[in-house]
Amino acid sequence: LNSQKSPLPYYQSKDEMGYLAQTLQHNFDRLNDALLREADFTRDVSHELRTPLTVISNTLALSENRALSAIERIELQQQTNKLTAIIEVLMTLARAESITANHFPLRAHIEECILAIHTKLEEKQFLVTLDIDDSISLFANEQLLNLLIINLLENALQYAASPKLKITATPTDIIFENDLDKSIGEQVMSRNVKQSDSIGMGQGLYLVQRIVDALHWQC
Repeated sequence: LNSQKSPLPYYQSKDEMGYLAQTLQHNFDRLNDALLREADFTRDVSHELRTPLTVISNTLALSENRALSAIERIELQQQTNKLTAIIEVLMTLARAESITANHFPLRAHIEECILAIHTKLEEKQFLVTLDIDDSISLFANEQLLNLLIINLLENALQYAASPKLKITATPTDIIFENDLDKSIGEQVMSRNVKQSDSIGMGQGLYLVQRIVDALHWQC
């Protein structure tokens, strides 16, 4: 696996050797890209599926001694649906397939993402404020955007210097703003890069960057 591609010898030659080198290079690059996507998928699965699997496991453990309540059954169904959606999105990224998109209101979508992790936010008394006009809409893949927003929310929840995050939006930009008590590296959104105080594996922000790339946005 090599994320930094180096051309083969004779790649620039204007003869048969150059043509052969270019053909081989093209095939090597495609294989290398596929292997990198497979490695990313493995790490994405580990990163994204831990929480819903833990919720499902804990809920089922409780059911050994008593019947599940109606709320617990709903929670199981929600987490199962979440697992299915996450796997579909990650498989799409791993296969480099075309991403389907549609129009939807931005504020309502972000509110749904906040509700999805409201328990974590409440435990840390973490305040999220929105400054987003109801008229702003996006043309994007909703599941990809969902993963992007939740990863940014959880990153702020874990590493913000104060328990608050402000999300604002214009027709061209979405801004996640929180306090930091130290600077971060320029490569923090790259593969396998994480801060010294990170308890994760450096995958969340890297996944965010790849989602941004898949949506043809800039970050």
